[in-house]
Amino acid sequence: MANQLRRKGIVIVISDFFDDEAKVLEGIQHLRFGGHEVVCFHVMDPYELEFPFTGLVEFEGLENIPKILTRPAELRKTYLREVEAFQTRLREGCEKNQSHYVLVNTAEPLHEVLSGYLAFRLRTTTR
Repeated sequence: MANQLRRKGIVIVISDFFDDEAKVLEGIQHLRFGGHEVVCFHVMDPYELEFPFTGLVEFEGLENIPKILTRPAELRKTYLREVEAFQTRLREGCEKNQSHYVLVNTAEPLHEVLSGYLAFRLRTTTR
């Protein structure tokens, strides 16, 4: 995509980033080397962020990952730790590439997410 962008500008990436992390960060790095400013909005559902499931639950995997039947209470602590580590790797990868990382909880109104980011941007660019 970076090769198709002729003029330098702001590239906004809106994704759940459930892909190969190395390729995602490589893409961000490529955009930055092309002179673009990159903003990554990491979109996650409250259920992904909080893992509030109880009882016996069947989870459907992404893409070709099979369904599993399990008790979420047994997985919750490990799952939340992995999600936090995933977010940290993405945030640190963005920071390393001088890009902005914004976690977006889909339960939050979009206008609040965007106004919060724009306020942050205004504070950090007018120094």
